[in-house]
Amino acid sequence: MRGQMGSIESKDLDSSFAPAMPRLTIALEERDHLALKLLALRDGKRLNEVVDDAVKQYLEAVGAYSLCIADSDKIKQASDAS
Repeated sequence: MRGQMGSIESKDLDSSFAPAMPRLTIALEERDHLALKLLALRDGKRLNEVVDDAVKQYLEAVGAYSLCIADSDKIKQASDAS
């Protein structure tokens, strides 16, 4: 199985990636993964930059940056009551 996994070359590693940043592993459909890779290539960005930009844009659009712990407690209480 070792050959199927592929290898990571030094050019694939993002040297600007801060070690202290949390990491996230996600599963994507092959079509979405390919689209992200092509978008990154087209824009001259690394894949993680494209994903980070998309996540930030989504979080801003839905107002997630203004949420706080108290808000999540209210949401949980409302869902428990129903």
